[in-house]
Amino acid sequence: MALTAMAQDKADALMIVVKRNAAEYAVTYGEFMYKAGSWRSERRVVFKIEKPANQFTFMYTFIVTNMEMEPYQIISYYCNRGRIENFIGECKDTKFLTFKK
Repeated sequence: MALTAMAQDKADALMIVVKRNAAEYAVTYGEFMYKAGSWRSERRVVFKIEKPANQFTFMYTFIVTNMEMEPYQIISYYCNRGRIENFIGECKDTKFLTFKK
């Protein structure tokens, strides 16, 4: 909840955009500095807020990073990396593999 509260200004701006046309997909990116209770210092948090087409709720993605790219680039990088790791995991799962001699 703390992270969504810190991204609230971008969510409010996105809400204004989607009120005009709730059927369309909409997305916004942003960043802020955040310090969790157990952390020694603040860290950069990048986020993506998206509203899928024909849905009323927003989906939030938060990533803590020290990368120096734009927020949309970092989100894309980690999503692509996660997709590849899922493929690798599926390949390692023997019930999905069929070997014929």
